[in-house]
Amino acid sequence: MTFSQPAREPSRIFLHLLPCLALAVVCTVLFWWRPFGPVTQKAYFEALVMSEKPGAAQLHYDVDGSGFREGHGEPAWVQGTAITHLRFQMPPGKLAALNFIPCVDEGEVYVLRCWVSNDIGDTLAVIPLESIARANTKFARALPNGSLLFHSQPKDEMNGLRFRPQLPLELAAEPTPPPWQVAVVFGLSLGITLALSLLFGERVAAARWIPRLVEWARTHPQWALFCAAACSVMLSCFPVVFCGKSFVLPTTG
Repeated sequence: MTFSQPAREPSRIFLHLLPCLALAVVCTVLFWWRPFGPVTQKAYFEALVMSEKPGAAQLHYDVDGSGFREGHGEPAWVQGTAITHLRFQMPPGKLAALNFIPCVDEGEVYVLRCWVSNDIGDTLAVIPLESIARANTKFARALPNGSLLFHSQPKDEMNGLRFRPQLPLELAAEPTPPPWQVAVVFGLSLGITLALSLLFGERVAAARWIPRLVEWARTHPQWALFCAAACSVMLSCFPVVFCGKSFVLPTTG
C-alpha cells in the first residue's frame, strides 16, 4: 500500500515575488519611457569648425520630408584661426536630410565634429564625418586625425555637406537611460515592493473592506465597470493635463 505525499505548497516568499516582479517591470518601463518627463520642443544641429579666415555658415534641413529649409542659430559666423561652435535650431520631427555649409564663401574649413541635440542638452546622434566625406567627395576629404576638410565652392549648386541618415532621425526623442540605471531601478523596485509585500501584504489581505468591495463589484457590475473606466480615463489624462505629455503620443500634449 502506497501513500502519496501531499503536494508542497509554494513558499511565502514565492507567493509575494510574482506580483512584485510585475510591479518592478512596470516601474522599469515607466522609467525607460519617462511619460511624465519634460517634452522636447526643438532640436539643434551643432558643429565645431575651424577656418583660416572668417565667414558665414548655413544649414538647410529636411524635416518630415517637407523639403530643405534654412536653419537658424547662433553663432552663424565662423571666426578665423579659432574653433567656432555653430548651433542651428531645427523644429521637432523626423530629420530626413540636411545640407551643412561650413563656409558660404570660397575657401577651406576644418570640421571637427557634428552632432544633433535637443533643447534639454542631450545628444541625440553624432554624425560620423567619414560617412559625410564619402558622400561628398567633391567638397570634402576625411583627414587621418578624424576631422574633415571642406572646400567651399559657392558657384556649385550642390555646395555643402549633405547627410541623409539610413532611417529618419527623431529629433524630439529622448535618449534612453544607460543600462546601469535601468538595472538599479529594477533592483530597487523589486526590493522595495517585496519588502512592503512581506511586511504588510497579509494585513491588507485580511482587511475587511476587500471582501466587501469584491461583493459590491459582483452585485453591481455596471457601476464597477464605470468606476474602472473612470479611473483609466483619469490616469490617461493626468500626464496631458498636469505634465503636458500623452501616454499615446509622448511627444505631444
